[in-house]
Amino acid sequence: MQRELFDRPTKPMGVSAVFGFVRRVRWLFMLSVVLLALLSCRRLYMENIEQFEIMGYETIFFDDTTWTRSDSPIRIEGNLFIVPEATLTIEPGVEVLLGQDVLISCHGLIVARGTADRPIRFDRLDDGAWGKIDCFGGRLNEDGRPPTNIFTHCIVENGRGITIRAGAVDMQHCLLRNNRST
Repeated sequence: MQRELFDRPTKPMGVSAVFGFVRRVRWLFMLSVVLLALLSCRRLYMENIEQFEIMGYETIFFDDTTWTRSDSPIRIEGNLFIVPEATLTIEPGVEVLLGQDVLISCHGLIVARGTADRPIRFDRLDDGAWGKIDCFGGRLNEDGRPPTNIFTHCIVENGRGITIRAGAVDMQHCLLRNNRST
């Protein structure tokens, strides 16, 4: 029986078959137009993401950023927000000076690897205590765990310290002094 289906001579396509084919081609064309529009919207979003603001934050890191010793001291006078896709890397010997009540809110990752002879120092910019470094965990790794923020050979002083909320931290050889809780 199955063999008979394949042995039948083929008929020319009728009018209804042609219209069905045209409908399918039109549907595929409209689908491709919608997909192209979505891709264009995503490209526009990615190109203009710097225009978005997060209330209460003067600086937003959308991309990986590195603070080098030659840029030191880094002066932060307004709140800083690190998005989940971004990593802030701080090189050995960098001094970060934060204004009064200034907050670093990290939803991405901070990698601050100082050395014994060139520690990374977080201190106040002026007389008032700075806010804190607040780590929220950000994007999850492939294994489903939050990324690990790294603080090695860091001096954190005259502020409100470091808070780890939903993330992980690897803190080694760090000195926290003259910090107050909120």
